Parts: sequence; structure tokens; C-alpha cells
Amino acid sequence: MATNDDESHKKQEQEIFFETSTAAGTTFKVRFPSNDEGARFAVGYWSIRGLAAPLRMMLCAAKVNFDAFQYDLLEQGDDGWSSEYFTEKPTLRERYHQPLMNLPYIVDRKERAVVCQTNACFSYLAREIGMWGESSLDISKCEELLCEIYDIRNIMTGFAYGTPVAERETAGRDAVNKAKGSFKKIETILSSSSDPHYLVGGKATAPDFHLFEMLDQYEDLCKDVSAGDLYERFPCLKAFKIKFESLSENQLYLKSQMHTQTPINNCMAVFGSAPGRPLYKRGQAAPWMNQGDIALSP
Repeated sequence: MATNDDESHKKQEQEIFFETSTAAGTTFKVRFPSNDEGARFAVGYWSIRGLAAPLRMMLCAAKVNFDAFQYDLLEQGDDGWSSEYFTEKPTLRERYHQPLMNLPYIVDRKERAVVCQTNACFSYLAREIGMWGESSLDISKCEELLCEIYDIRNIMTGFAYGTPVAERETAGRDAVNKAKGSFKKIETILSSSSDPHYLVGGKATAPDFHLFEMLDQYEDLCKDVSAGDLYERFPCLKAFKIKFESLSENQLYLKSQMHTQTPINNCMAVFGSAPGRPLYKRGQAAPWMNQGDIALSP
């Protein structure tokens, strides 16, 4: 005879774990005809590229079905901001037993788990889809690079969210110069590699995707604030960017709305706050927000 616990467990198994997020203004449902499994993963983040861009790109490159929950940051009053995510966050924290709930997050429906904190999201997802180091040393290299690239990202966000508009050009050039310190380290790694098209192990791993996104952002910033050629002293980084951008497995993501019609940063940023390179102006339309469900496939 089945017990109440047995019935509860059976019901839980039949339910799709973290199937939707009611607070998400847009949900990209990415599906591959060659993959007849359901969407095992979901990525939760703001309706910007930011930290989620490499995660979304990784899943597209691996041809893994997934959902991308994108949360809108909306104007509130004359100078404030609000999001339905802030309202839903306590519910998500309790429902999915994740006290560290934050953006970005990875949902693994197979394991019925939610992973938070950026580099934990990168490493977990990379292990599950075969984009991680294969030896202990290569795993450590992936971890080192993710930390170094996060430093590059922090320079970008410190500038984008912490600079008065009137100072953006000078501060932007300063940010590029600061980031070049870390880019120089990665240039050295690529220049001494047997396969300079990848950072670790001669194959695509998580740090490749985050590096690509940061190079793409800094290229735009250099153009935006007249900071010159990002690659003047970094020929290996330039070759890496060109090669990675040309890979067939990256084309679905790079040609999709997730990349081409989604801003780098949120609306209050002094750089990348609207698709392309214009700045978001309070009160303007934001067509990248509140789009509902969008199906995406090759």
C-alpha cells in the first residue's frame, strides 16, 4: 500500500521543477531539434546581457535546451527603480530552499536544485555540459581565469554604475586602462598556449565565454569614449575574439535577440544601458523588456 509520503514524492517527480518565474518579463525558450529532451536548465538574470550572457551563450553552444528568465528593472517615480523580481525573490528563496537566492542563478531541473553566485553558476553549468577542465590542473586554471575575468567585469560595472554622466568619457578611458592590466595577463597565457584559440585544454570552457563577453563590451566602450584600439598590444586576444566569434556553435546566440537586442547594462548605467551604444533616457520605450515568451531555435 502506498503511503502519503510515497504519493507526495511521486507527485513531486511529475511536476517540472522551477518551470516558470512569474516575475520574469521575458522568457526565452531555447530548443534544439536534435535534442528531444525537455529544458533541463534555466538561467535567471536581469533583462540585460551582463553576467548571464556567457551562461546563455554556453548553453546555446552546447545545444542544450534551456529557458532564460529575464527580469525587468522599471522606473519608479522620478528617480527610483523597481522590479517584480524583488517581490518574488523571498518566495523563490523559500520554495526552492536556496537561502543564497540572487541573480544570476542556474536552475537544474534534473537535480531539482538552484545554484547561485556567479562563478558557482559558471563552474556548475560547465561541469554538467562538458565545458570545464578535464584534469585537476585544468580545473584550477578555469577557476583562476574566472576570478581574473570577474575582476575585469568589476572594473566595467564600477565605471558604468558609479560614474556621473558628465564624467563618463574620462572615467570610461580610465576603466579601459585599468582593465588592460588584467587583459595583459590573459594575453600572456594565450601567447604561451599550444592552442591560443582557447584558454584551457584546447577546447571551449567557461572562462572563454566570459572573456569573449568582456572583450565585446570593452570594444564597445573604447568606441564610445574614444579610447583607441583595445587590441593595440594584445594580438592574441584579438585573434581569440575573432576566432571565437566565428565558431559555428556560437552563431545561434550571437544572432539572437539575447545578444543583438539586449543591452549590456541596466537602465541607470552610463554605458550600455540600451541596445547598441546609446544611453537609456528616462521615460523612453524599452522594447527589450516585457516581451513574454519567445521561442528560439536554429
